[in-house]
Amino acid sequence: MKYVHFFLLSIIFLASCTTKEKPVTKEEAVQFAKSLEKSIAVRNENFFNNAFDMDAILSKMKAAAPGESGSFWKGVKKGMGEKLKLGSKVIQSLGSKGTYSIVKQYQQGDKQHVLFRLFSDGSINYHDFELVNKDGIIKIADMFIYITGELFSKTLTDIFREVHSSDDKNYAALDDFSKLNKLVQKKEYEEAKEMLNRLPENLKKTKTLQLKALEIYLETDTAQYALIAEKFRHDFPDDPSLNLALLDGMIVKEKYDGALDCINQLDSRINKDPLLDYYRGLLYNLQGKTETALAAFEQLYKNMPEFSPGAMELCTYYMDKDNYKQAAAIIKKAKTNKDFDESVLENLQAQYPRLKQFTSD
Repeated sequence: MKYVHFFLLSIIFLASCTTKEKPVTKEEAVQFAKSLEKSIAVRNENFFNNAFDMDAILSKMKAAAPGESGSFWKGVKKGMGEKLKLGSKVIQSLGSKGTYSIVKQYQQGDKQHVLFRLFSDGSINYHDFELVNKDGIIKIADMFIYITGELFSKTLTDIFREVHSSDDKNYAALDDFSKLNKLVQKKEYEEAKEMLNRLPENLKKTKTLQLKALEIYLETDTAQYALIAEKFRHDFPDDPSLNLALLDGMIVKEKYDGALDCINQLDSRINKDPLLDYYRGLLYNLQGKTETALAAFEQLYKNMPEFSPGAMELCTYYMDKDNYKQAAAIIKKAKTNKDFDESVLENLQAQYPRLKQFTSD
């Protein structure tokens, strides 16, 4: 499984304007979340692309860097050349079967939040949106990205600080970073490693680039991955991104107890996501704990029958117990799910030849 990294560096600089903010109600937060979820489900990027309050993002950036000069903010304006298109990027990462789903709505202080889960091809990440009401329209004031372990506004501020502290030519590094993300998304890891090594040293020391390096070196050089992972633990102990960042490496090294600990700590921080039983089931299976894995998949199916990957995993346990009728009933229901993959069923039928007679129409 590969985790999806969402560090986006092209947003428009908007001048401040006078607007009246009103508290966002719980009902408004829920409706916003439903609209966002629905738009991504039908692969319509427009709602999400226009959901950010750019004034609020810029205001948070300024609050995170109160001592920065006018020339710094002039540089920020120069670096922010295009409108943020987060919806487009999320849809691109999801492919045809990935999901972007509401986990929960909650209130923190006087702010309404909605937490979303991104799941695609075994990848998982979470976006926690802080909402704001601007002239009666609900917008995103900022987002906490679990894979980076920090607010989007802070990530932007830190990157621009590094760029501004160097030669102006280093603004070109922002374009290079965007290209780097695209290479990783296309799984062109060797090319991504070459581009990563060409980036300025001050940028490579940032948490965002260390996380990106973990993803790249896991696929290209596991020894170097181990060194980067150790440095990340040292530089960012107890960081919220640590559980997602190191999970792949734990699995590659067959440290399944450590991987389970990552999942459990992530679940505790989120408070709670039933989909994480999917990863528990997979990890218990790798440990040879068949009955414990079965219990995890059964719990997952009880809470999320619409999640086809979990349903199909559960079927294999029932078929191993020669309970083909129960497996076939689950498959029949899973076929109505939006994320159902016919090729997975074909693979199961090849692995369990008797299944075909129970699933033929």
